[in-house]
Amino acid sequence: MLKSGTQSKEALGKALPATAIVLLLVGFLVLKLLFLGPQIGDQGVYQYAAWLWSQGVFPHHDFFLSHPPMHLLAPVIAIGIAGKNLAILDMLPSFIGIGSGLLLFYIVRKQMSDGAGLIATAFFLFSYAHLVSSAHITGVEVAVFTTLLSLFFYERKNTILTGIVLGFTFFSGAYTAPFIGALLLISFLEEKHSFWKILGVFVLSSILLHGICIAIFGWEFMEQVYFYHFAKSGESVFFAPKASVVSLFAKKNALLLFLTFLGIPSFFITLRTWRRGEGDESPSALRLMRLTLVILGVYALFFFVAQSIFTHYFLLIVPFAAIAATFFLFSVQKLGDKKFWSYSLLPLSVLLILHLSLGIRGFIMNREQKSFDGLEEIKTYVSSTLRGEGTIYGDFAIVPTIALLSGGRIAANEIDTSIMRFSSDPSSLQSVFNALEEDHIQLIISRPRRGIVIFPPFREYLEKNYTLVKKFNGEGTEKEIWVWQKK
Repeated sequence: MLKSGTQSKEALGKALPATAIVLLLVGFLVLKLLFLGPQIGDQGVYQYAAWLWSQGVFPHHDFFLSHPPMHLLAPVIAIGIAGKNLAILDMLPSFIGIGSGLLLFYIVRKQMSDGAGLIATAFFLFSYAHLVSSAHITGVEVAVFTTLLSLFFYERKNTILTGIVLGFTFFSGAYTAPFIGALLLISFLEEKHSFWKILGVFVLSSILLHGICIAIFGWEFMEQVYFYHFAKSGESVFFAPKASVVSLFAKKNALLLFLTFLGIPSFFITLRTWRRGEGDESPSALRLMRLTLVILGVYALFFFVAQSIFTHYFLLIVPFAAIAATFFLFSVQKLGDKKFWSYSLLPLSVLLILHLSLGIRGFIMNREQKSFDGLEEIKTYVSSTLRGEGTIYGDFAIVPTIALLSGGRIAANEIDTSIMRFSSDPSSLQSVFNALEEDHIQLIISRPRRGIVIFPPFREYLEKNYTLVKKFNGEGTEKEIWVWQKK
């Protein structure tokens, strides 16, 4: 009987974390499904790019794409299976986010505890940064997944797979370089033999991946993914200053960042106590926290020196902020006696619930702000207005989505109309104008004070060659959409 009771308790102990993580992931998925719908943003660029690729029109070679095509693979497969289903395409980043959450859970669970794994996963999944970023494809969701996957293999001392996945991590976006550098640095400090193996495999896998892309897409791949970004100007009057971007991230994720900063002194206090032989913190937890702080420190330096940054870049540090915040919460447990812990349990639980509530509330407000109101009416108008081989062009935040749903074709496959593309070399816009004219351009769709329409050279071309024929009035300037027809 005693043995049976012990086995039952062990089985229950194993089942509870599994049940809890499933409930957490299901809750995240339900939340995303409840607020699923078309939105204004650059996800349409990548969805339309994936559709082109599925039709045999290759990125880089046949149309401009400023990022490696790795994050297009999932939507290309989805389009091949389900067609241009916008709901499925919009949910793909959420599914990738679930994968990242599971990886984070297993990493923290192994190095700290089941409870820590659950809390870190909750911090990550329901942070404002992740809820918003996982609502649309940008590529950073894939970068976060490969980042955590490489860390997962590193913590299991699988040097070959760590190096291979680091190659994919860098291939997912150059903004992962700070993480790669931090992981290699820690590897060098911990075990030089493993470091050289990881570095060697990483370099080989990176060369292989880039070589494959150059063979398939041509040298345009290197020009658009790397040389283009080096040629871009720094901060511009057309974009939010870097200080504003950092401030927005800090404001929307304030509680998580506050707990993250508290994790820094708690790490050093715990480390000192452990070295004295007085603490009971596991060495693996301290090791994970040390790596976490190095990664956060390197990213802080990267954000400081980078010429320009965008809000979705910060998603790369959120899993590590979640680890640091979790470490702080659990380090409180080590302070004092059980009575102290019982008194602190309530306020710590309140902090976690508050984090979840703020993240969900901010996400809902963001969805309402970015929702693509009147899309059905716009789609119908465009479908009925286009004649023959007529094509459309315009604001990248709205036109690719309209094209996908209306069946309209974007002129010359010019999907990316970001001002960044032309601000460093305004003369390059003329070649785009020539391509539009050659590909039966009929309609240009814009927002009156957003996107490329505020770029003077384009505005001059627009007003000279097109007539404003239709206005769709949404709530605020971001949702007001104008349609211009060729004169």
